[in-house]
Amino acid sequence: MSQEEKQLVAPEPIATFPVGVDGERLVEMTPMDRIEQNKELIATLSPEIKRSHLCQVNSNNYMKVSGGISIANALGYTVSVGDAVYDESLQCHKAEATLHDCNSGSEVARAWGYVGDDEKRWQKGPKYALLSMTQTRAEAKLCRANFGHIYVMVGADSDTPAEEMQGLSNAAGRKLPMKKDPRGIYNSEVMKLADKLASNPACPAELDATGVLLLGEERTSKADNDSMLEFIQTSISKIEGEG
Repeated sequence: MSQEEKQLVAPEPIATFPVGVDGERLVEMTPMDRIEQNKELIATLSPEIKRSHLCQVNSNNYMKVSGGISIANALGYTVSVGDAVYDESLQCHKAEATLHDCNSGSEVARAWGYVGDDEKRWQKGPKYALLSMTQTRAEAKLCRANFGHIYVMVGADSDTPAEEMQGLSNAAGRKLPMKKDPRGIYNSEVMKLADKLASNPACPAELDATGVLLLGEERTSKADNDSMLEFIQTSISKIEGEG
């Protein structure tokens, strides 16, 4: 190939990593630079996160949405959430949370949070509590999707937000009373669906089939096969619909 022909060939693309700003000069960050930056972030945030933003549920520590927002702010992002509105087709209230870059103002990510009509705990309570929880779930989902990997680095036992575990505990974080093994009173069809729901990737990792049954009993205030079957089928349909 002649020298003239070589000049016409486009250069090979070079992979680059996110850049930081040093005054007016852009500086490429190597993987080691990014690791060191994360170490500094974790060392700075861990004491405050452990002191103010972790919630203990069934002996495990979970991150509150306030902790996720703190991590977002520390990384240079801001979290905002819209009004909770009712969706007739989904039969639930929903709200959308967005993540923006503080410097550019550009949108980085978004996520929806939902509170269904079948969640008796919220339907029986004050309307403002239902609307607030809808917004909280949106913020929790947004923060988990973008910063969940940091949760376990600063003291949480899982990247599952504390708000997603509320079906398994009360606000104080105490265990739900278990007077009986719920598996002993449901038929095989219910048990298969409970296993299916618990194994869904969108379901909290800590929620096994027994936890699904306990959650169903709490939300429906019933403990019969028909009621549990309807609860689990509705939950599976919602999860698969979101996916």
